[in-house]
Amino acid sequence: MQISQGNPGKHYQVKDGVYFRPEAEAKEVEKDVTAYQNKTGIWDYYSLWYQPMPGQRSDSPDNIAYDIPNSVPYAYDSTNESYRMTPSGSSDEGIALTTVTKLADNVIKAIAAPTAEKSAQVLDKMLADMKKVKNYDKLEAFMTDRYKKNVERFGDPIY
Repeated sequence: MQISQGNPGKHYQVKDGVYFRPEAEAKEVEKDVTAYQNKTGIWDYYSLWYQPMPGQRSDSPDNIAYDIPNSVPYAYDSTNESYRMTPSGSSDEGIALTTVTKLADNVIKAIAAPTAEKSAQVLDKMLADMKKVKNYDKLEAFMTDRYKKNVERFGDPIY
């Protein structure tokens, strides 16, 4: 957050879950975004692939006028897959997630495999190993429950 938005309270503020630049900062960005980036060290990256952030984060008049209307219809809303989906690290589910995440690193071996058959073998073994992780069933139940709650709260995902 600090790399892309700066220091909280100085370069940006958060109100009702929406973050924005204070008026003085926004004016500096509008005046000369490159000078602002050079002065603050903040790189001005806006993820146009995920909603609802693009509309809330874009500062410059050009972004507001062109980028948002042109990108938001094609943006993927990942809220259902990300909002409160991480269990507490010390819980059974959290420990299982840590182990599953480490096993998921094997996907690189699958991508780098010399043949499609070898890639499939690596993926099949990885998935089988994941299902053997202690408390995997609890993790799966946790994720399923949270996802259902997110769909109830935010609606069905739009792909």
